[in-house]
Amino acid sequence: MAEITTPALRKCVRGFDAETVLYSEMLSAAAVRGGAMHNEPFMMVNDNDEPFVFQLLGGDADTMAAACEILQERVCSGIDINMGCSAPDIVKKFQGSRLLSDMKTTRDIIKKCRSVCRVSLSVKMRSGFEESDEAYLIEFAKMLEGEGVDYVTLHPRHGKLSFRRNADWRLVKLLKDNLKIPVVGNGDIAAPEDAAARIVET
Repeated sequence: MAEITTPALRKCVRGFDAETVLYSEMLSAAAVRGGAMHNEPFMMVNDNDEPFVFQLLGGDADTMAAACEILQERVCSGIDINMGCSAPDIVKKFQGSRLLSDMKTTRDIIKKCRSVCRVSLSVKMRSGFEESDEAYLIEFAKMLEGEGVDYVTLHPRHGKLSFRRNADWRLVKLLKDNLKIPVVGNGDIAAPEDAAARIVET
């Protein structure tokens, strides 16, 4: 997450476990492509970060693909496309969870990113943008699977909810039962006991 999964925090986490997959902060594809100087600290990779995934935010297919090419030249095992951010200044740019509202545009983004990605390509998503429509969620996730996404992470709230109400982990199980690729659940995990319970549930 922005301002949380910094290189310093990742270095601390890696000290506890050598195999946990670490993620960068949310990176703007336009800033990556444009070589923005302010973006360089966010793109820093620690010597012991691997396995490490860059998280990428954007809404234009060509810009996203170009950013993927740049990022994979650094040390990483994957690129994760953000379709989960619900911040107003992000969704008004047609980025983050807003991508869930337009399957055609999103398909083009995934197709172009997959064509250049030699590393793992994943998507972090919500259960929809304006609502959690189960049929649409399955259709959307199957589109991602069909375009070559290696796994999806589902935060089971729709974008308009932001972080209100409880995450509906029933939707994580729904995706797991309908996809062949791995599904990661995300949201409202506050203690180890929560994680253990969600694994059993889903």
